[in-house]
Amino acid sequence: AVDLGLQLPMDVRLQQTVERLTQNDPTLQKLDLQEWYIGDAGAQAIADALRQNSTLQQLKLSGNRIGDAGAEAIADALRQNSTLQQLDLRDNPIQQKALALEPSVALLGGGAAVKPRVLLQ
Repeated sequence: AVDLGLQLPMDVRLQQTVERLTQNDPTLQKLDLQEWYIGDAGAQAIADALRQNSTLQQLKLSGNRIGDAGAEAIADALRQNSTLQQLDLRDNPIQQKALALEPSVALLGGGAAVKPRVLLQ
């Protein structure tokens, strides 16, 4: 996991993280952003980076105040990302009963083992 340090303001840390994802930093395979409180806007930024990323395998976004809009953005990005294997979205106010992660896979609130493995609760 990558620790960017707590001394930086949140928006700067998030911007640096998004840049590293977009640039396919080979050292960035696991990323723990638990309780960064990035909200839907931050989730959108992460989603945009995931569309271009081919190195990240595990992403923890639990406790980030991500709602339906942010979750939908991430789900959409996963259609273009083939390397992410685990995504943790637990403890976020996602209200949808199911998120379509792939055309053939719907993920219900309890979490399911799919590629990528997504944890919602």
